[in-house]
Amino acid sequence: MRKNNKVKFKLMTVQRVQKLTLAVASILVALSGAYTIRSTRAASSTSTAGVSTAGAARTAGTSTAGAAGMMGVQQTDPPVIGGGVPMTGSNAPRSGLSSNKAGSLLFFPRYTSSANSPSRVNTIITLTNTNPRDGVTVRLTYFSACQATSKFVNLSPNQTQTLLASLEAPGASGYLVATAVNPQGVPTQFNWLIGSASLRDAQGHVAAYNAIGVAKRSVGEAPFRTDANEAAINFNDQDYDRLPQVVAIDQLQNQDPAKESGAESVFRTDVAIFSPPTSLGGVPGATMKLTAIAYDQSGRPYPQVIDGGCELTGAVSEIWTSAPITDFIQPDRPGWASFSASNNNRAIPLIGLSLTDGPGIACFNARQMQVLRRLDSFTMAVPLIRP
Repeated sequence: MRKNNKVKFKLMTVQRVQKLTLAVASILVALSGAYTIRSTRAASSTSTAGVSTAGAARTAGTSTAGAAGMMGVQQTDPPVIGGGVPMTGSNAPRSGLSSNKAGSLLFFPRYTSSANSPSRVNTIITLTNTNPRDGVTVRLTYFSACQATSKFVNLSPNQTQTLLASLEAPGASGYLVATAVNPQGVPTQFNWLIGSASLRDAQGHVAAYNAIGVAKRSVGEAPFRTDANEAAINFNDQDYDRLPQVVAIDQLQNQDPAKESGAESVFRTDVAIFSPPTSLGGVPGATMKLTAIAYDQSGRPYPQVIDGGCELTGAVSEIWTSAPITDFIQPDRPGWASFSASNNNRAIPLIGLSLTDGPGIACFNARQMQVLRRLDSFTMAVPLIRP
């Protein structure tokens, strides 16, 4: 009797194991089918990457089939490679433009070079693609004296390239705009670009700074007009991050050697301020009326209005002339300054960099001007050039 009970128990145990095995197998098959469907959908979605919003660049997605298609394709979901990597891609928080984040567009506020003495005056420009999987094509537009010159560079995944201003823009000084584009030259989402610049200029400044990263918040390419053969970059926090309207230098030191009370009490501060262009083409940029307001240590304002071109470079001591800056910025009594600009009484964006040196001391400083207010909307036209 006991032997029969043992046999029955073994049979029941085997049957239960068989049922459990079948259940697990069913679950695995279901998961496998779901994964296959998801993979198929992802492949189908990826095959349409790079299609222009106006349809003129509809062949962009087909380039992803080859090696060349790795350059400038529409950004898909970022690969999960270690902690934090997806935060620089399309899933990144929607923060404002910054020199501490990656973007689809980069501003370099200052570059300079000398055709005759490149060892004395020059700029090293660095571009990096932080994406571990996808390559990208970057349009580099050098602005000097309000004129533009565009070139292209290809970056493989995780690649850094270093450019020398004396070779890329010999004898020129100005600012640089770097834009991620697709194979047709249309600006596209690729929030993986970072950059920096190290410069030595004719005024003796030796400094380095990070490029300002502007993220593209919408997926795919920028709007494209077939009739004008140009795209539009809209800085409105819907397409791209908004641009600064008011910027500031948070500390201005004594600029007058005659009032020097010690080796560390006199400085030279230069600024490089520009209004981003309405077009990346070769047409002159809009002229700006610059309003500069300096504040002494007690908070008293000293406004100065300057009529200039599309950019302003020079010493801060040359900006304030109605009330010389040396009258209200004294040793041990620093101040600060804000800048805004307009064109035909309409506010325009403004980006700035300050360069400060102290003679006789190890003080070499380059700082992006801090943003106090952002412009609601600004559009930059991009005449299309195929890379």
